[in-house]
Amino acid sequence: MRSVKVAIAISLIVAASACNKDSQNVYQGYIEGDYLYISSSVGGNVEKIFAGKGDRVDTGALLFELDAEPERASYQEAKSLFHSAKARYEDITKGQRPTELAAIEESIGEAKAALTFSKKELERAETLYKKELISEEKMDAAKLAYDRDRARFAELSAKLKTAKLGAREDRIKAAKSDVERSKAVFDKAEWRLSQMKGAAPASALVVDVLYFAGEFVPAGYPVVVLLPPDKVKARFFVPETKLSTIKTGQKITMTIDGLNGAIEGTISYIAHEAEYTPPFIYSKDNREKLVFMVEASFDPGDSENLNPGQPVEIRL
Repeated sequence: MRSVKVAIAISLIVAASACNKDSQNVYQGYIEGDYLYISSSVGGNVEKIFAGKGDRVDTGALLFELDAEPERASYQEAKSLFHSAKARYEDITKGQRPTELAAIEESIGEAKAALTFSKKELERAETLYKKELISEEKMDAAKLAYDRDRARFAELSAKLKTAKLGAREDRIKAAKSDVERSKAVFDKAEWRLSQMKGAAPASALVVDVLYFAGEFVPAGYPVVVLLPPDKVKARFFVPETKLSTIKTGQKITMTIDGLNGAIEGTISYIAHEAEYTPPFIYSKDNREKLVFMVEASFDPGDSENLNPGQPVEIRL
């Protein structure tokens, strides 16, 4: 299709070269557009189509929706697994529950009181033993009671410290890895669910609808084709001899059959390679047949009245 358009444009340029000097800066061309193909990265059955061919849609407008039930189930499962892994990780990193810590602290208080008592009893027994008022057996019994209460107090103190630390480092590391893995699965499921809907990235004309409700769309296949006003352009061809007289950013005027007045535009692109219609023999005598494609863009307000394929006349 493009080669046909190019051939027609070139033929018009060759015909125009026979005109007088007043028409040397006038070129025939046509309207072209850069289309947006709106698709989903996930395949599925089309559930609803919200726009029709020829409609104009605003930015963010919903264009289509795929059946999301299979993806929604996967999303809920991934979400549940992620929150469970997160809860386990938080549980083993914060140590034992407050009630369990309070019970240990209460036992420590009792052990400390017992240790204080047994220490005083040992000191009293040592004084009496030196005066030979008690037997060696009673002295040994006081030492044994003191050692027992001291060991008990040390044991409970160590237990309280360990309880506040939480789980071992290797268990914490494993739990953290579970959280990261489940979060990655959850993020992917959330992204897939978001792909069940297609929205317009810009205000545009709906050029075509390629799938309808009930049809299966493979991943990556376009469902709706859009043409934003700022993607509409005029394409024309200038001979090699005129190439040095134009540049990007240069202003042009364009007229269209049936449209009153001219539309102002700006040259936005000049091709770096020439095009021609075969048969062509490159020589100094036929360089005028060598043409370069030029594109011009317009204000979006003017572009809404332009249609791809529409013939136009460009004046530099």
